[in-house]
Amino acid sequence: MRKVAIFIFVLAILAGLVVLQYRSKQSSVLVVTPQAGLFVDTPVASAVVSSPLVVSGHVDGTNRWTGFEGQVGSVTLLDSNGNVLAQMPLTATTDWMQFPTSFSTTLTFSAPTTDAGVLIFRNENASGMTEYEREFRLPVKFK
Repeated sequence: MRKVAIFIFVLAILAGLVVLQYRSKQSSVLVVTPQAGLFVDTPVASAVVSSPLVVSGHVDGTNRWTGFEGQVGSVTLLDSNGNVLAQMPLTATTDWMQFPTSFSTTLTFSAPTTDAGVLIFRNENASGMTEYEREFRLPVKFK
């Protein structure tokens, strides 16, 4: 009888660990640094930007920063109040199936009412699986 109780106890602990692992994967977006697959050439962090804003850089295939059908992700420009000013895909300017893959896009936006904002880069997650979503935030300032 004692062996059955121990078996049930161990089984319950394993089930709990599986549930915790599943929940942690469902709600997490991995926030990365430029050294983890995404490299932004322009603009640099905290740069003063205006419209039209050219965004360029490259991905190197690591940490899920890859290309798919000519895109390597997307970029969204927000003001400091969280208002979306512009959003565009990051279009591959080199072969998206070869690394490093360069990208470029131009954001056109109206003059913001705040002094600062953020560029949010998201990877091209063709799988749709939340555990493969990646995000990078780059602070900017407005003229």
